[in-house]
Amino acid sequence: MPAEWHPSRDLWRITYDPCDGSPDEQGIVAVARALEHVHLGWAVIAWTLRMPLVRGVLQLLVDASGGEPRLIKRTGAALEVETCPR
Repeated sequence: MPAEWHPSRDLWRITYDPCDGSPDEQGIVAVARALEHVHLGWAVIAWTLRMPLVRGVLQLLVDASGGEPRLIKRTGAALEVETCPR
């Protein structure tokens, strides 16, 4: 769903909500979590991206190259979107 439609808060980075009660992931880790659902090859790449030292370095590179956090405010459409049960 678009960031503007998030049901509970304004977002600063790309966010992955696992819908299983565990906390949301943000930034490069959110992209990696989404890649885990494609197939085993992408899942292995995603697991590598989520390693603690790798994720920090990659997030720093993304931030330095224009992917820094930006505030995305919610709109009225957020009230109409179905969300994961928590």
